Amino acid sequence: MGSGYKKIIIGIFLATFHINLGLFQFVPPFLGWLVVAIGVTELLEKFPNTSFRRASLLSKIILAYTLFTDSVAFFNPALLSPGSMLRFAPVVYAIFHLLFAYHILEGSTLYVRSLQMEDLEKSLVARTGTFIVFYLMNSTVICYALAFHGAVLLILSAIAGVILNIWFMMMMNELKKLEAIPGPTESIPNSTNAMEPDQNRES
Repeated sequence: MGSGYKKIIIGIFLATFHINLGLFQFVPPFLGWLVVAIGVTELLEKFPNTSFRRASLLSKIILAYTLFTDSVAFFNPALLSPGSMLRFAPVVYAIFHLLFAYHILEGSTLYVRSLQMEDLEKSLVARTGTFIVFYLMNSTVICYALAFHGAVLLILSAIAGVILNIWFMMMMNELKKLEAIPGPTESIPNSTNAMEPDQNRES
């Protein structure tokens, strides 16, 4: 599990902080989401559950979406100008990102519950709720700023978005340190029952 969470942290970092060389992005966001998608796949393989499956799907959708917007920004940046409908691309991205974060945190809560770490589970549930509320508020500000050309609000919301991503990475880093387990709670057989076939064969 630790390797999957580590890749998610690296991917979110690359998608959040880019190095620009003129109009060329040295590490475009879609490469970061490619790393995230690989990390979520690892989590899903080791701890399969519905939340991680949805997060995996969303990571691939965001990967395709950022590949599209990065290509548009590189080949025809005018399409992302304030007068274009594509100026709302950051809002669409924020919605997908919010859904992704929610399902990753929800799946991680199930993972923590299976480890019977009640204090961490309660803490993660509380932080997930707070994170979602702040992310929704920031997404609303982004939408307002893009609709009414609020440059200052757009800058402030971008800074808030970076802070939220750092917070998300910190939560992933905390989960990265947890020990791996055999699988999800619903698929872990009872240890006594799991031994019965072997015992029957021996008899």
